Amino acid sequence: TDAAGNVLFSTAVSSSGEIQVWDASYALMPNGDGLYGHSSALQSAICPIPCHPDRYFIIHLVTGVGDLYYSTVDMSLNAGLGEVVLKNIPLGTGFTEGMAVSHQLPNGCRWLFTSVRNGNTYEVVRCLISQSGIGPPTTIATVSTVAPAYNFNEIELSPDNARLAMSVYTTSPNEPDIALWELALTPGTLSNPQTASVSDDPIIGLQFSPLGNYLYFVGNGNIDAMDFGRVNVATLLPELIDANVGRYLTMTEVGGNGRIYVGMNYNYDAMAEVAFPDASALAAIGYDHN
Repeated sequence: TDAAGNVLFSTAVSSSGEIQVWDASYALMPNGDGLYGHSSALQSAICPIPCHPDRYFIIHLVTGVGDLYYSTVDMSLNAGLGEVVLKNIPLGTGFTEGMAVSHQLPNGCRWLFTSVRNGNTYEVVRCLISQSGIGPPTTIATVSTVAPAYNFNEIELSPDNARLAMSVYTTSPNEPDIALWELALTPGTLSNPQTASVSDDPIIGLQFSPLGNYLYFVGNGNIDAMDFGRVNVATLLPELIDANVGRYLTMTEVGGNGRIYVGMNYNYDAMAEVAFPDASALAAIGYDHN
């Protein structure tokens, strides 16, 4: 959207794995089909191109093999409705599904944070987003697991971009569900690594509360008895909100109203909502499963 919240363009992926880009009238953009993707990829990203106010990068993934690409939209074309001008520029392979784009740096650039699977290790990487494109990955942290690293996880930045969190998909009580670091934004470096085991369920979805005091998490599995909860960022103590939130859930997101929503599917026809995500007492967060 623009600064006023008006839609500029949107993307969606088909069951065949093809991403399409639609303009503000929901018509296909010129050259807006055939972006490489996957219908099960958890995350993608849209980012302004530094120093080009009418241009945007779309960052997209073919999950499984982990092929990461970016494409470019120029909103000055097609009578202001936009056109895809570059498509499927490769960034590499072996990437996981989690990704996050940072705030703008003093030099106008941004960081793309994601991770790469390397045997039993997740390598947290950064790529520089600049006016000339998106650069190659640089490893800034690692998390090792007993089993081989999975291709699906989530990476989240705190609202002030002072912390980075990554989910670690595991059902082992001896391995962490969440890894958390302090982030120095300008150099793009991580420090003070911490981990938290929060559930016997495999955790994917993460979301910081609007003030950054809590990190919400949701489990993913084929039964409804998946955990939804939160971790106090200062103490890393977990709190269980709902032990039966639903199955195959992946995403928790903050809305423009400051509330947190959990995308529901399968057995439920509504989203779950946390009305006051930064409330210190669990009973005061205003949780509504439906």
